Amino acid sequence: MASSRYRLSFTTGGLFAQESAMVAEIYLRTMDWQQTRNQVREKNLLQVRTAAAALRISKEVVARLEHLSISELQCIIDGTVRERGYLLWTAACLRYEFIREFAVEVLREYFVTLRQMLSLKDFDAFFNGKAMWHDELDGTAPSTQNKLRQNLFRMMREADLISPENLIQPAMLTPRITAILSARKREAFLIFPLADLEINLYDLSIDLLKQAGDWDWYLAEEVKISKAKLLEDLQSILDVETILVPAMADRMAREAFDVLFISGVGEVFPFIRSHNVLNNLQKAAKLRPTVMFFPGCYSHSVETGASLELFGRLRDDKYYRAFNIYDYQV
Repeated sequence: MASSRYRLSFTTGGLFAQESAMVAEIYLRTMDWQQTRNQVREKNLLQVRTAAAALRISKEVVARLEHLSISELQCIIDGTVRERGYLLWTAACLRYEFIREFAVEVLREYFVTLRQMLSLKDFDAFFNGKAMWHDELDGTAPSTQNKLRQNLFRMMREADLISPENLIQPAMLTPRITAILSARKREAFLIFPLADLEINLYDLSIDLLKQAGDWDWYLAEEVKISKAKLLEDLQSILDVETILVPAMADRMAREAFDVLFISGVGEVFPFIRSHNVLNNLQKAAKLRPTVMFFPGCYSHSVETGASLELFGRLRDDKYYRAFNIYDYQV
């Protein structure tokens, strides 16, 4: 059996959208979760009838919100209804591994494979499959399983991920929510019904060298070639404007996706420069959010302008259109 047990305390309440916005606002004032809990309970800020219910709901809301960053909490307060729903769905997935696995293995998988409808039987099949490895599921009463199923479907409806008829609805990520979630890397997007495309520049470079018939030759001759000559050759064979970016555009045209991830930046330095890729990619990728995982920093100064610095040491050329997702201001 699995060593880690699922938390299964999400039997009521949905996403707690209004309650979460109130609790997030209190936390951002106090920056202390214990103080936040105390204020919510002592003043009955959630306007719950009984003390027991107030304790249960406040405990559940705080337990989910504790997993979110400051930017995510701020967006819950002043973001759109849809942005709030996506972030509360994220919080639920971070709090409950069972929900996250359902989101990745069922919700997103159905969307990617063009299955448009989720049914209650899909939940039961997922639940029973996991019960083979989790004793806590195997011993769950039918009434509890039914509550878990009902509340999970309620959460997905409140997050606008499925319709009232349980039709899967593609996630419509705004630039703000894309930037905020990107700080959690690609895994943050796997819980949504959307398709992402990752292009690794190193892997693509190898493919292009093989297509040109040069890969094996360079593997054999690399030790005999000067670094300057090798750099010149690779920059010519993998010319960003005429070879690399058209290959990326071709890949994008052949695949359906909602977010583009670019990786492998450090591995292809110095024969491929990140600012050059971004400059030439603007036309091909302008309709969808693009996230480049850059192993360095994106610096701004009055004297030198904006530039990408690989590993924080190697200054690339100037690039003004990007922004650092870690410094994203809400």
